[in-house]
Amino acid sequence: LPGTAELAESALFDWVDHASSPFVCDLAYGGIDHLSPLAARAEAAGLAAIDGRAMLVEQAALSFARWTGGELSAIRAAMNAALNDAA
Repeated sequence: LPGTAELAESALFDWVDHASSPFVCDLAYGGIDHLSPLAARAEAAGLAAIDGRAMLVEQAALSFARWTGGELSAIRAAMNAALNDAA
């Protein structure tokens, strides 16, 4: 089942080469105050990881900056702050 701890465990240890120190990007969203199961397990295993929320913010920030001509870093910071305030 997508998004379950069991699938995350299986994916992380069956498909990921830990020796290469990969950066794990999970398209699934975690909750407001937690990462997706795969990203959380990856971090617990010592790997850098993000989930779909971080990707959503990045895509939205890039789009908004191009659309408005605004400063990308300020837009990204505002979106991350809004996400954190929702927690």
